[in-house]
Amino acid sequence: MAELEFADTKVIYEWDADRFRHRLAIRTPDGWMDLMESVEGTSSEPWPPSPPWQQIVRESMGHRGEDVLLGVGLSGNGHWSIAVHPTNTEPSQSHPTTYQGLAFDVACKTSKPATRLGSTWKVGPLWSLPSISPSEIVFSTRSSGTETRAHLFVMHGTATMRSEGAFMILELAPNSDPSTPHTHRWAMRVETSS
Repeated sequence: MAELEFADTKVIYEWDADRFRHRLAIRTPDGWMDLMESVEGTSSEPWPPSPPWQQIVRESMGHRGEDVLLGVGLSGNGHWSIAVHPTNTEPSQSHPTTYQGLAFDVACKTSKPATRLGSTWKVGPLWSLPSISPSEIVFSTRSSGTETRAHLFVMHGTATMRSEGAFMILELAPNSDPSTPHTHRWAMRVETSS
């Protein structure tokens, strides 16, 4: 197991069969609540719905010794890598609030055409989506009479939401064509306001 926590955001990677699955949790007045959980594939899928993380390690990096998670995985003709690190977004004209949380930067180097690339999550059932735009998805939940909001900022790639039964499914994919072999990238920040 590997986890990284910063401010009110935490990611937990847990080994399951042949890869790490992960959960992203947000601190609420009632404690940690899962915001979303990865949708994993199987060893028979060369291009699974989420990257097949086979190694996740926690490292201290930078001049401040900040903890980060680094991961790699292989499947089909793809080599995946990820870096997860704390973020502290200062106020700006477009966002006058300070946000803190975790950034997820993913890449996949392909040697042959891929049928799909990206990351897929099932959104927790107690979260609603009051706002969705191409660059930001806002999640909201209530606990102990207080509203908690989490903001997903798309840094690279395209995010889409769809319903699947009682659940909302979030997919983040690269903007590049997966059928073209090269290194594809997608990235996001998940933060809460302070």
